[in-house]
Amino acid sequence: MLTLPWTVTHSSPDGACTVIVGRLPLRTYRDLPAMVSWTRRTRRSLVAAPGLAGHAAAVELSAPALWIMSAWTNRADLVRFDRSAQHQAAKSALSPRLWPPTFAVWTCRPADLPVTWAEARRRIDGTSPTT
Repeated sequence: MLTLPWTVTHSSPDGACTVIVGRLPLRTYRDLPAMVSWTRRTRRSLVAAPGLAGHAAAVELSAPALWIMSAWTNRADLVRFDRSAQHQAAKSALSPRLWPPTFAVWTCRPADLPVTWAEARRRIDGTSPTT
């Protein structure tokens, strides 16, 4: 897996963080350039997202997939980013290129950040794909 390191965007929250991890499997290798492009744009928009404690991304090449991970000071800010114009545009553009994605959401202490990719994979493996 090719990884982009954990990027701290705001100071850690005092209470629990909301963490989201997603595995977005691509239908074909030909979709990798579009996925990388949208990942770059979305990561740039994350810098200004209120409530974001940190984020990381990875690309799995053996079975092409984008892995995303972020931690938020509260669930409301996560939902606000999910509904943002930039994120909606990325979802619309990538959706036809993806098999059903899998997401895991949980809370953790700020001291538990950054979440490891091994933990992210463990959490994803315990869930079912969403449509």
